[in-house]
Amino acid sequence: MDNRIFKLQCHVDELLSVIEDKEERCCAYAHLYGTSLSCAMIASKRNLDVELATIAGLLHDIHDIYEYTFYDKLESLSYRSDHGIRNSKLAREILTQLALTTETETNMICDAIRNHGYKDNIHAPFDEVIKDADVFHKQINNINVPIHPLHERCLSDLLNEFGLVWHSQVDTWD
Repeated sequence: MDNRIFKLQCHVDELLSVIEDKEERCCAYAHLYGTSLSCAMIASKRNLDVELATIAGLLHDIHDIYEYTFYDKLESLSYRSDHGIRNSKLAREILTQLALTTETETNMICDAIRNHGYKDNIHAPFDEVIKDADVFHKQINNINVPIHPLHERCLSDLLNEFGLVWHSQVDTWD
């Protein structure tokens, strides 16, 4: 059987392996893989395509991590207006290069990646999986990091959906 996730993981691992700084490399792995696992959990709960959600999670910030590591460490990439577009373009290149997905699947994944930075807008259900997983992973990765104001609704809705209680001592940004 063709294991698309494993093939993509090998490719992502190869891309991230060249990050020289051990802490930056660890953070990159943790965020991409953590978001990917969160995507799988959320997609499963919502009866959406778990495999495609896992793939989208692995690629959702791939360009930003690559660029931050190699080019521009001083600029916060997460809130740039072209955040989703840049990540979507590299994700499309990777999926095309590896021939892992159909055109329809590639479009669905790349649309979700393009839209994941717009946490204050509601998009297609599949797109919302990536947004929710991104927020969820950022918060569970370090529960004492303040919740960004744009992420509050998303996290609250997700916690309610899963019947979870938030135990952080820090609520929001000052």
